[in-house]
Amino acid sequence: MRARVFSTLAVAALAACTSTAPPQPPTAASPKASWSGLDQGWTDQEKEAFWFTPQGSWLVPYRWFLELEEPGGTGRFRDDAHLERLGYLTAEASAANPDGLPIGFVKDRGRQDGHEMLGFTCAACHTSRIELDGKAVQVEGGPTLSDFQALLDDLVAALEATTADQQQFQRFAANVVGTTSGDKADALRRDVAGFTAKLAERKKRNDPPHPYGRGRVDALGNILNEVLVADLGVAENQRPADAPVSYPVMWDAHQQDFVQWNGSAPNQGPGPLLRNIGEVLGVFGHMEFTPRRGRLPIYRNATPDVENLKKIEALVEKLESPLWPDSFPAVDREKAEAGRSLFARECESCHPPVRRADPNRRIKVTMVAAAQVGTDPVAADNFIGREARTGVLKGTPVFVDPLQSFGDTAPAGFVLRNAVFGVQLGKFSWPLPHPHPIAIPSGGVGKLLEKDWLAFEQKLKDQKTAIETLVGKPPQLTTAMYKARPLNGVWASSPYLHNGSVPTLWELLKRPADRRKSFHVGTRKYDPVEVGFQDLPSDGAASYFRFDTSVRGNSNAGHPYGTQLEDDQKRQLVEYLKTL
Repeated sequence: MRARVFSTLAVAALAACTSTAPPQPPTAASPKASWSGLDQGWTDQEKEAFWFTPQGSWLVPYRWFLELEEPGGTGRFRDDAHLERLGYLTAEASAANPDGLPIGFVKDRGRQDGHEMLGFTCAACHTSRIELDGKAVQVEGGPTLSDFQALLDDLVAALEATTADQQQFQRFAANVVGTTSGDKADALRRDVAGFTAKLAERKKRNDPPHPYGRGRVDALGNILNEVLVADLGVAENQRPADAPVSYPVMWDAHQQDFVQWNGSAPNQGPGPLLRNIGEVLGVFGHMEFTPRRGRLPIYRNATPDVENLKKIEALVEKLESPLWPDSFPAVDREKAEAGRSLFARECESCHPPVRRADPNRRIKVTMVAAAQVGTDPVAADNFIGREARTGVLKGTPVFVDPLQSFGDTAPAGFVLRNAVFGVQLGKFSWPLPHPHPIAIPSGGVGKLLEKDWLAFEQKLKDQKTAIETLVGKPPQLTTAMYKARPLNGVWASSPYLHNGSVPTLWELLKRPADRRKSFHVGTRKYDPVEVGFQDLPSDGAASYFRFDTSVRGNSNAGHPYGTQLEDDQKRQLVEYLKTL
């Protein structure tokens, strides 16, 4: 990290001149957590690559993030104590993480307005730690118990306070540009104010009517708002991002034929790359496009880092589900064996077993109508019924079906697919990592000369079937549905159901009417008997989110399978689920 411009003595002198105290140094009250890893098919180097490989997510200028003060506090925003309160996992400094940021926070390779940017990686939301009897195990690809919404709220509040409070701004300017007045400081103030306004607008665009809490986000709602509203420039396309779902586990994601809780993303060929491009666009990624009446739009200046996304996906392909740790109480093998037949009878038709370490495993997921399974329908309904005005895309050919052109409106998911496919073609040049039916010129389609466009578009039309093979035919989601995912590693993915409305496996096996109507989410302390995180309102200095199942989108109804079993049978089934 570049040395700060002001030494400790200089900062002290500045504080004396302005009659204000600088923020306190990072506290030692929250040491880096110690934990042990599990055998999930990754080396230590591959784990760190997953944690800290940037993907093109641009959250805030990196230098600002290092110097920004915590809102309403005395420390810095990036201090472990602050980010741990938001649920993020601390990490030691290393070559891949020189500033000792939490897992999933990284300096991106790109620049925005000349700034090196801090971004998120997949690991920010898909790495978990589970604590039992004072020991912790880390689950790679597990759902992080972080509060994404609170992080964004805090970041906007901290940036706004930086420009509103003169003394705070002087401390910030001294560390960022080396002076508290003059042209550099004035330019910094304008830069911070302009950036903050845009980030606050993004937050407002996606603010839900009720908090997501720990371990959840409305990912599809955020992605669609950013593409259909911010990138497309059609304000009336905005919809409330009010259907938060649990962060899904990452193991076996590459091997499934469809992903997302609602099964909306085809996952064959380059499908994993396309879904990851969409994910980046929803998590602080950006793109611009040049629409042309009757012609394919040109997607440019897209931030998704496709080369790194390919590397990340190659890692995910190798990831295996976690096995019940040796440090946990031993599985009761007699009960587990009895539970095997119960699983086959009650669960296997929707959740067939997976050979976790088979490199050739392929998983055909089971889609179940929301009305049939009875779980909260909001997340599925929001996607299936969402239409978007196409704005400047009206009259332009559709990338994934170039024999069609966009009308005034289109299904929101279809516009999103068009965008991510456009970004993919704009970024890639030949040869591609997967068989591709279209010969793309060196530098990608964004570099095509005007005279070459007609020939390229004709080639797309001539190869419509091949293109559908390439990107995966869109699933015909005319009914709200949810995906029944494989259950290997299920013990490490609490809370349960797509919206995280059931805290433990034992609770899931109760009749829906008898399940808890509220519980707390946030502690990493584990209950190995009920199998899930404990219900604690607080844990030391940290207070946790109270999950209220009466709130829209939070229902814990449905999924009645196995609920009619006797208690001793339920114990047997839970014991067997620990072995998957």
